[in-house]
Amino acid sequence: MNAWLLGSGGWIPSAARETTCVLVRDGGHALILDAGTGLQNAAPYLDGVTRIDVALTHFHLDHVFGLSYLPSLPVVPEIWAPGAWLYDRPSQEILGPVSPFVETVHELGTHQRIGAFDLRARAQPRHWHPT
Repeated sequence: MNAWLLGSGGWIPSAARETTCVLVRDGGHALILDAGTGLQNAAPYLDGVTRIDVALTHFHLDHVFGLSYLPSLPVVPEIWAPGAWLYDRPSQEILGPVSPFVETVHELGTHQRIGAFDLRARAQPRHWHPT
């Protein structure tokens, strides 16, 4: 298993840092944690993947703007997001305005098996908006 930090910056990307995006790969499966602008740098790490999943922690622009880069990926990914859990609204509905490239959105909960990965999540109540 390997992991790459593709973006770690805050609200706005800069010449030195992209916004939040982490790529974890286990063989032919890639899990992308948050889709900030760092997602534009994912392609070189995805040779040979047969499955890509994207897990969003929340819906702030710096965590979802990279969804616009989905067509550059070698496999159409499935999206996992916490809309129903944290916002009492379907994730697909929340992503609607920023997701013309999103085909499949699954609801993210506190514990899920996503392909090769066991993903656990918890709410961050001190963030200014649900995350």
